[in-house]
Amino acid sequence: MGYYKQYPISDSGRESALTNALIRKEAVGPSGNIFTEKNTQLLDINAPLFIQKRKENKKAIGFFRKTNSNYNELVEKIKNISSHGLQIVNFKIIDKCEGWSEATRVLYGMNLHGHLPASGTEWQIVEMALHFISGEKARVAQGGTPLADVTKEEVEALLDTLTTKRLNKQDAAEALKKTQDTLKKERIIVDKLIISMWNDIEHVSQDRKKGASHAFDKSWGMVYVHCPDFATVNIRTEDEETSEILVGVRLRIGPLDGKGGTKGCSNLFGTAVLKSKNFKPTYIIAEHHLYEKAVREITLVEDETITVIIKMKKRLPIELTNEP
Repeated sequence: MGYYKQYPISDSGRESALTNALIRKEAVGPSGNIFTEKNTQLLDINAPLFIQKRKENKKAIGFFRKTNSNYNELVEKIKNISSHGLQIVNFKIIDKCEGWSEATRVLYGMNLHGHLPASGTEWQIVEMALHFISGEKARVAQGGTPLADVTKEEVEALLDTLTTKRLNKQDAAEALKKTQDTLKKERIIVDKLIISMWNDIEHVSQDRKKGASHAFDKSWGMVYVHCPDFATVNIRTEDEETSEILVGVRLRIGPLDGKGGTKGCSNLFGTAVLKSKNFKPTYIIAEHHLYEKAVREITLVEDETITVIIKMKKRLPIELTNEP
């Protein structure tokens, strides 16, 4: 069983490493502090600073998401109202209302068949809303009566609000980038600090026994990840009837279906040694062109070796006949 040291790669991991180091340092007091004077000073300054900058970044992320969501909701509202207004124009024309003709569609940016403008992007939606406004202005200027269900003033007010919200969104994006840049700089500092602090920890624990050293390192905030070692399988392949060794048997540790897993082939002595980290119940599959496929169910244990004898049954010969 092995372990390897894992430096934090996420901000939450960095904060945890710094916080654990601070707590441990305060618990043992100045006389028990194992960090160098330089690392102690950097820890006292940069740990709370990194935590604060991370909080500011989280707050900026939340504000930007909320601002962006509000903006997108307004864009969708403008799309729905503007398209509804254009549909009303189409209905007026189809119903042959007085003062409405197919030519009226041109005023609203539609073709003569009444197809609504494209609205797949934000700017297409804004353009559709502007077409509705300009169409209403032009038609009313020609003596028409303003629409009541969807009004030009309503759409204009929404576009004005959109402009304001767009500026708010830009401000939120700039504020977010500023916190991201600041946090990035702090991240570089604390990454170097964590490496240096962990070197201090290992320097103190290096003369301890392996288990005690490991426990000491963890108590000061170091993080280890379990790296499983292999299980070993010694395989011997034999003829089921004669017990003679079989050479060239293709072996695989893995699922019954598929081709994945550890693979090998029996040697001149009919043996093979396979290593695997598959510690769930699995199979050894043995195949040879002169023998039927053999399968053995196994469960491997880390750092342990098992011996398996696989006996294979010879295929029946194919009988040839002269029958058509």
